[in-house]
Amino acid sequence: GRRWVLAPEAPPPPADATAFAQARLSEVKDPARLRALRLLALSGPGTPESVMNRVAGEAFDQSVVDGLIDLSRGLPAPDMPEFVDVAGASIKDPTERSELHRALAEAWALEGDDPRTQARVGRHRFACGDRVGALEPLDLALRGLHQTLPVPELRALATQTLNAANAVGHPADKAWTHAALVLADARWRQGHQAGARTLDQTLMATPLRPAARVRATCAAIRRAGAEAAVRALPGLQALEVHLPELPAHFRAELRTTTALVRAWTLDNEGALADLHDALASS
Repeated sequence: GRRWVLAPEAPPPPADATAFAQARLSEVKDPARLRALRLLALSGPGTPESVMNRVAGEAFDQSVVDGLIDLSRGLPAPDMPEFVDVAGASIKDPTERSELHRALAEAWALEGDDPRTQARVGRHRFACGDRVGALEPLDLALRGLHQTLPVPELRALATQTLNAANAVGHPADKAWTHAALVLADARWRQGHQAGARTLDQTLMATPLRPAARVRATCAAIRRAGAEAAVRALPGLQALEVHLPELPAHFRAELRTTTALVRAWTLDNEGALADLHDALASS
């Protein structure tokens, strides 16, 4: 490994790992290799060689030979973890940053239609300013991953999808609704009750299709709790007109939530009847 030799005229050694990474990066004089490091930093962990070969080519190979990029664990990674932040922070020109994200989006798009891959495509398109192009892969990723992603990652993906849908406008109504529902739930699970309820209120004030209206209403009622039970029941009963057209799991959700509200209001007989209907619907 690299050794620092102290001499009277020598500069002091780096104060920490970040300073060491900055010193090493300052020694990279080849623009193509510096670009390869910046691309890897922006792309993030889990980037395959195929993506790096597409965006950086020979400069990627030379960076591996130089020891700047490590392949020993099977996937490209900066030789030092601190390179990620340092290389990313070294991109001062917004136009250059957008160009790098655009190149990464194109490279990731050739990796297939797996939801995690689509999340990368959408993230890079969003970062380079292509909100319209980002929406479809972000929406596909969110629909494929909303039940498996850790909550912090889920919240970030739902937020980005919602922002992309807002930029697209009316044609993105379905994507917007799904992202808003997922984001409200993620906020609630992270303990951000006020943020979740704000989204609940937005959804309740938005014209929605019957299935989405059932999801939004039931989720908002559960989060509002027993204090809002009396006000909640008429809204649930108004949705019963849509029961014949709802998928079975939404019919069951509507009945189960109605049973919960009746239990909150001490209408145990009515709650049991709704639970029976919920079981029959599932």
